[in-house]
Amino acid sequence: MSQSQWLRTDEQNEAVRALEMARSQLTLAGKDPLAWKWALVALHNAIQNFVAASTSGPARLGTLKSFIAEKWLETARTDPGSVDSIPDYFPDLYARMKRETGLHFPAAIDLSVLRLNEFRNSFIHFTPSSWLIHLDELPGLALECLKVLEALGWDPGCIVWREEAFKDSAHRELEECRTLLERLDLQYRT
Repeated sequence: MSQSQWLRTDEQNEAVRALEMARSQLTLAGKDPLAWKWALVALHNAIQNFVAASTSGPARLGTLKSFIAEKWLETARTDPGSVDSIPDYFPDLYARMKRETGLHFPAAIDLSVLRLNEFRNSFIHFTPSSWLIHLDELPGLALECLKVLEALGWDPGCIVWREEAFKDSAHRELEECRTLLERLDLQYRT
């Protein structure tokens, strides 16, 4: 008889894995433009998990809509499981993260993060259509988004990493993504 197997993950593990996926897809993007779809989806997932890791707090409720977090705290002792855990919308989470961490980014970074969110939503909630995207804008957009990850993860750092291995792996993947994006940017502009 085989033993049960489980998938175990959390926001820090997801952040690292999302960066690994982004790197993997960026490696392919120079020859296969469709790889950009998955690179951007993965980059969005990385940012969302970095935001979650920086705002979740000890109760791990920071990504919930505020009224749901309040309700959850009210009923957690008496009726756990009675409140849905619906995460807030990404733009609202991003704004909350900036308020709670005190981080301020230039408008170009904020616009890139919101544009990334638009791409992600369009890719994930794709309706039958035809779509053309200029590839030369994507490396710059992604490079701007990496600055949010850098600030949250290391400089100044708003995430309390549970394991040094996660922190090191995430930083290594981020740097590899940056190198690939700079290479792609040069490729598209020449």
